[in-house]
Amino acid sequence: MIKKVSISKIRPNPTFSREPRCEAMGEEAIDLLAKEIKRVGWFGGHLKAREVDGHYEIAFGHRRLKALKRLGEEEIELDVVAMDNNQMAILAGVENFQRHGLTDEAKAKAWRAVKKACGGNTTEAQKLLGIGATTALAFDKVEEYSARKIAPAGISANTLLEADRMGGPEMVKAAAKKGLSANTVKGIGAKIRERAKAHGGYDKGLEKALIEEAKKGKITHPDQVADVESKLFTKKMDEGLKKAREKFQKENPPDLTEIVAGWKQVDAELPTFVPPAVAAVVVAAPVQALPSVSVIVTGEIA
Repeated sequence: MIKKVSISKIRPNPTFSREPRCEAMGEEAIDLLAKEIKRVGWFGGHLKAREVDGHYEIAFGHRRLKALKRLGEEEIELDVVAMDNNQMAILAGVENFQRHGLTDEAKAKAWRAVKKACGGNTTEAQKLLGIGATTALAFDKVEEYSARKIAPAGISANTLLEADRMGGPEMVKAAAKKGLSANTVKGIGAKIRERAKAHGGYDKGLEKALIEEAKKGKITHPDQVADVESKLFTKKMDEGLKKAREKFQKENPPDLTEIVAGWKQVDAELPTFVPPAVAAVVVAAPVQALPSVSVIVTGEIA
């Protein structure tokens, strides 16, 4: 039922609402939307709402409502229908999910609300939001990290998923710090597995070592994996030689008796030691040029 109501009586959707800090709800974005509404008029159809205790909870359209308030409007026409929380969540999720400026964290919140409204049926929730299984899993992972309060800022849901698959929270933090994309993280993981297979069988130790280097931010592109592997090999060889030397010294300690006896012999012989005479070496000056030969012949022929 279309009903004109006072804007002061409108409340946000209790199951899902835009985050105040997201770009689309920022002051600049709302100003632009208000100017657009003033220029071309209201667009997007009536906002759906339900009546609760004399107030009206809108399912979606929070940006448009905020823009109307900025324009000084006092009333708005709503499509008021009976809806339960599940229907409110689904409407909000479907309407807002693909909108500009919605953060992955907000999308994950919408995904969770829609999935819950679908009774946990992920397939149905995916269809409603138009996303695939991998994206749904990524949003689940965002929710998991947010709940644990370890989700770093500036990382997409897909990047978080790929980084978590590779090396857990530490890799997620490294990916966020280095600004890596999901494809880059995925490529690094694939290259690491490729190198682990390169020497016959599957070298789990090498895989683990390379992942640890990635966690430290030392691998930010798939092309760097082989170079880091080479450095790890050199380091391993140096450590091996050091351990072998330490083992040899431990198993073959120096004979202190022989060392002391050697120094006593030096002390005894040093006072009478006469350095051997060094014969002078005669060195001739090099001949740079020979004198020229001149022959003069005189006489007569009879």
